Amino acid sequence: ELMKHFKKEKSEAESHIRMLKEKYISTEEEHLRRMEESRLHLKDQLLCLETEQESILGVIGKEIDEACKTFSRDSLEKLKVLTSGPQLHYDPHRWLAESKTKLQWLCEELKERESRERSM
Repeated sequence: ELMKHFKKEKSEAESHIRMLKEKYISTEEEHLRRMEESRLHLKDQLLCLETEQESILGVIGKEIDEACKTFSRDSLEKLKVLTSGPQLHYDPHRWLAESKTKLQWLCEELKERESRERSM
């Protein structure tokens, strides 16, 4: 009789353990699924932001180039680097350095023009 009771308790305990394991696995699988959905959503957002950033930087680069061309037409010192090559878009550090150089040149050119106008 005691042995039957022990086997019954053991069986119930094993059944309860199986149920808890299944519940835990199910919860973990659901958690992993949500994490994967979140990761994919964030990846999509990142791609959109990268595309938007590339587009904005492209527009800024074109505007800087146009300003440089305009100022370079009647400049005493022509700007050496005017247009960015296509490879520049793949290297944001190089693009930034070149854009900074162009903006510095534009500032210097503007200062020179203001100085010439004042002296006239």
